[in-house]
Amino acid sequence: MTFDFNRTLGQTAAKDSLSQALFSGKIPHALLLYGPPGLGQCALALDLADCITCTDPKLRPCGHCANCKARLNNPNLIHIFAFDSTVQKKADTRQEQGAKYLKALRESPYSYHPGDKEQISVDQIRELRHRMSFAESQQVRFVTIFFPEKMGNGAGNALLKLLEEPPLNTYFLLACEDKSSLLPTILSRCVKIALRPLSSKELLESKKLFTSAIPYRPEFVAISSGSPGVLLEFCRDASDTLLHEAFELVSLSLSGSWEEFDHWLQKSDAFETMDSSSLMLRLVLNICQCAQHAKQSKDQEDLSPELKQVIDKLLKLPDLGIYVGWLQDCLDAILAYAKPVNTIFGYYLELQGKLEARQEVLT
Repeated sequence: MTFDFNRTLGQTAAKDSLSQALFSGKIPHALLLYGPPGLGQCALALDLADCITCTDPKLRPCGHCANCKARLNNPNLIHIFAFDSTVQKKADTRQEQGAKYLKALRESPYSYHPGDKEQISVDQIRELRHRMSFAESQQVRFVTIFFPEKMGNGAGNALLKLLEEPPLNTYFLLACEDKSSLLPTILSRCVKIALRPLSSKELLESKKLFTSAIPYRPEFVAISSGSPGVLLEFCRDASDTLLHEAFELVSLSLSGSWEEFDHWLQKSDAFETMDSSSLMLRLVLNICQCAQHAKQSKDQEDLSPELKQVIDKLLKLPDLGIYVGWLQDCLDAILAYAKPVNTIFGYYLELQGKLEARQEVLT
């Protein structure tokens, strides 16, 4: 029997592990797919659910059996999404919004990500428990929880009760980016499968994710951290101007002239909103990751001349980790609604002192 994880890019080791479990029939009742953002957690979760519920004896998913044809409304495929407070108020509204999310997720599994204010409520997990208690157990049921880190302690404890005494013929799959946010007791009940960043060659497969509405832009490949989802987001949301300004931010923040850096921050359009500011800082954080990779592999062949110049400057720092910490502090503060320009410049002054102190230690 062949299992086809056709939505999922790369992830050969994870696919092999899941194929072996499917072939042997020894599927854990609770699985946790985890890894950095955009590696395909949602895509692999959908592929696995389709493989488990398909009834074809040779190829799964086959696409033509009753279960495959009913993927969007199969009662044995249960999907849990995070919602905002407005949607959470009524079960009917959650069901309607969940159907929309599922349709969008199946069309573009690397694009979906819950909003900052969306959560998985304890009521959702209680409804799931109630549904499990009345559903027929003769058929295989598959419960997928997308981004379980969006659960609070109440929802997490309610889920734990289900995992401790799982209903017959029921499998739970948690597709997660931040497993450290999950209750340790939930982690202990799950078999964990890690997703890894894709190689440059594997990342080329992500071209099939792009359309005329979101064109493929190779300049973002090197700074996508091996993540198709991150590459898709950067190509969709980041302009060439923003990428150039990300390079400028690095150069000016390392120039040693606080007047020049302050003047640039004040006139840049990139810091007018929280969304554009956070996107800018994430671009620079990914540039730093690219620098760390270049230092380890000593491979800069696929980098643009402008990116190479910026990386060379970063690698001359006495401690790149201090610089990354500055960027992360700025990002965290801005996401907590601090004013972008004031925040970045305030932390920048602290950065200079830390870098000077580190340089003195090294010399």
